[in-house]
Amino acid sequence: MNEIRFVDWQMTRFGSVASELMYYLFTCNDKPLRDMHQAKLLKDFYDSLGKTLERFELDVKTVFPFDELEKQMIKFGK
Repeated sequence: MNEIRFVDWQMTRFGSVASELMYYLFTCNDKPLRDMHQAKLLKDFYDSLGKTLERFELDVKTVFPFDELEKQMIKFGK
């Protein structure tokens, strides 16, 4: 299994992970791909975020529940 990680140094700022994820989804993918895979991409992203937070002894379900990510995806997806 390959792992992909990226750091966006061009637009480094404090903000919601949802805004970065929406930027990636809409600039690096086309609509058919989003329509077919967006739910899985969102779940995979959330799982990866959870694993990263575990390294800092944080629980993603407490720090940033999945339903909050979904709310922010709607907010930043407008």
